[in-house]
Amino acid sequence: MQPMRKRLLTTAAVLLAGLAGAAPGDAADDYFTDAEIERIRDAQRIERRIPVFLEIAGVRLVRLGIMEGDAEVADSREEGNGLTRTIIRLLDPEAADELDELARQQDEFSNDLSVFTRADLLRGYFQALDEAIDNIDDAYERGRGNVRRPLEDLLEFTEDTIPNLREFSPGNRDEEVALEDALEIAELARDGASEALEVVPRTEER
Repeated sequence: MQPMRKRLLTTAAVLLAGLAGAAPGDAADDYFTDAEIERIRDAQRIERRIPVFLEIAGVRLVRLGIMEGDAEVADSREEGNGLTRTIIRLLDPEAADELDELARQQDEFSNDLSVFTRADLLRGYFQALDEAIDNIDDAYERGRGNVRRPLEDLLEFTEDTIPNLREFSPGNRDEEVALEDALEIAELARDGASEALEVVPRTEER
């Protein structure tokens, strides 16, 4: 079980220690909305939780205007029904159905992305991928669920969204630092997931 931690979490810890503008480690929900936090809590299984993190990350790219999607949708409680939800549905239809149900159940929670600056949205992308990495590592080490599909989803998502991040034009130093961090965590997640998939058997017989 240790090889995956060397390929993902340990590498991430080293990277995070050197990032100047990383999302704060002692307040994991700073760049998520109340509704998103509730949806993460409700998605207990790793196969369901990772799509939630990936949707959260993708919605921020829609909001930033560097990934196609409905801008109004990205501000609403139905934010996952744009292009980001399409991505998740292609990756895992069952997970997308569960995300739809979770979204319907969280109408009472605030999901307003307008409170975040553009730098905050980039930090939210960073935070979502950082949480995804940590959750996959934890699930694998504890033997809680099949992590192969979440790794495949993480790999495909980062491969799809890294080019979008590279299209973003920072307007100030804060955005520039946040973009650098977002790209670094995305590339780390992509490379780590690719390497981990060589270690995790398809059947995960351990």
